[in-house]
Amino acid sequence: MRLDLRDIIHVPDARKTFRFQLDLSGQDFYGSKPIVRPVDIQGSVTNHAGALVLEGTARSVLELACDRCGKPFSLEKLVVLDSLVAQTQDLDIVTIADTDSIRLYHVVHERIGLHFVGDDQGRVLKGEAYFSDAVGTMGLQRRFFHPVQEEDGTVIGFVIASATMDSIRELRSSITQMYAKLAAVLLLAALLLSWSMTLFLQKMLLAPRSWSAPTSPSTKCSITSARASSPWIPRGISNW
Repeated sequence: MRLDLRDIIHVPDARKTFRFQLDLSGQDFYGSKPIVRPVDIQGSVTNHAGALVLEGTARSVLELACDRCGKPFSLEKLVVLDSLVAQTQDLDIVTIADTDSIRLYHVVHERIGLHFVGDDQGRVLKGEAYFSDAVGTMGLQRRFFHPVQEEDGTVIGFVIASATMDSIRELRSSITQMYAKLAAVLLLAALLLSWSMTLFLQKMLLAPRSWSAPTSPSTKCSITSARASSPWIPRGISNW
């Protein structure tokens, strides 16, 4: 089953429910095939402020044998799928797996039921959430692991959200181009501001100015007295 989320990706609080059955009867687990009944998977995907949250359950009945006496018995298995928050526009892969690292969900549905690839899931099975770089079925990826736990803290599986390195390089390139354009705009604005300030200062410094000598009576008297007493000032000049 492939979920089409295009009608809720850009609609806040939009919700899409799903339900399907997965046949894992042919999957071998350490020499036995205990999942003889279809796995019933149901849940919903909700858009919370642009993030998609997956909630649901995977339920089936396992046919097992006692390790002590070898007597067969049935065990109902329920896996709760929650705490998965994904920014879908930045992610390439979302995978859900059980504690045996068997994929219960994968974006490529042909890989559901197969063993998880990468061998970097050891820490999440101990209850730790972390980032990791590893090579998976879709190439080198940057991954984030988050455990799926019961109320008592028992790990019953894990969720992985990852982006391929090619997608990360494309995102990095687009961010670099965006900042380069922003830098170019800021540089142009700085040049225009400098040019405007230069013109303004030129107009202020080169503008013509008028200057007149002091004309107060005390100043005139001082000048006249200085001329009268100085032998260097010609007698014929009485005023400036």
